[in-house]
Amino acid sequence: MRLKTQFGSAEQSPAFLLWKASNRLQRIHGRGLSELGLTPTQFSLMMCLVYLQQDGAVNSARIVQHTGMDKMAVSDLVKALQKKRLLSKSANPEDARSSLIEATARGMALTNSAV
Repeated sequence: MRLKTQFGSAEQSPAFLLWKASNRLQRIHGRGLSELGLTPTQFSLMMCLVYLQQDGAVNSARIVQHTGMDKMAVSDLVKALQKKRLLSKSANPEDARSSLIEATARGMALTNSAV
């Protein structure tokens, strides 16, 4: 039985090539970021946070909207990064159901080092 696809080989499939490139990028990032104590996903969230906070207050919902990540994944990452003192959370005066998230000075420095 053959795979039902229009491509003669996996290497002809854009989806396969994108997946393969994504895996390679994750490995490259992982090696460099491990020295800083960050995972590629933690780094990506910090990058988004630093970028988004240039335009104002940031909460988890704004990160989810910007990244397309799962809400629980963002919540878990925020907790992990807060434990590392790379970001801080404070009460949101406009919405008691959400917290404002901000990169700490240490978080900004580490993110810039990672870049």
